[in-house]
Amino acid sequence: MIREFLYKYYIDPIRYGQPYTLVDTLTYALILIAAVYLVYRGLRRYKIAIDDELVLATMPFVVLGGLLRVVEDTGMITSDFRFLLITPLIFFTIFVVAAVALFAGKIAENEGIVARYSQVYGGAGIAACVAAGAALVWFGLTETKIALDVLAAILVLASVTSLALWALLVYGASGSMPRTSSTNSSSSAICWTRARQVTASRSTPSTTSSSTSWART
Repeated sequence: MIREFLYKYYIDPIRYGQPYTLVDTLTYALILIAAVYLVYRGLRRYKIAIDDELVLATMPFVVLGGLLRVVEDTGMITSDFRFLLITPLIFFTIFVVAAVALFAGKIAENEGIVARYSQVYGGAGIAACVAAGAALVWFGLTETKIALDVLAAILVLASVTSLALWALLVYGASGSMPRTSSTNSSSSAICWTRARQVTASRSTPSTTSSSTSWART
């Protein structure tokens, strides 16, 4: 009975690409909540701050997820292990690999093996990306034909968008600076004018008092 339940709601939907059901969706949601809680507890226990270092070291695992999904799409893995690279199991696969690398890096840092945990954590993600990318390149060179026109179009689009973003960041930021300078200059001029008015208003009673005293004398 349990075997039939597992196959009906968890195994067969992944194997045959069936749509999600209420049962498996709730199960995956509960697993996600439990996983997030365990990671939170682990971060607090090992005193790992959620900062730029952690985010940057996590980025390779985001790329790794996409690479492994492409590896599965190529069909180079024919065993049942390929199901670990299909949604939603691929999320758990990447999560487990990243969590192990993260806490292993922190333990290595505490033992004085490495200076920072991110060297192990990010390094593991980069190494996995290189391995997955090398497998895809090998498969493309030996089993398929590389479309040079598609590759050129992708490179051109990537270059154009990168240059557009760079121009926006550089010239957009520099273009806003003169306005800021003008605003600061105007503010300084207004403050200087008000200061002179206050000084003049304060000195006027003194002059009047001196004139009155001289007249009485």
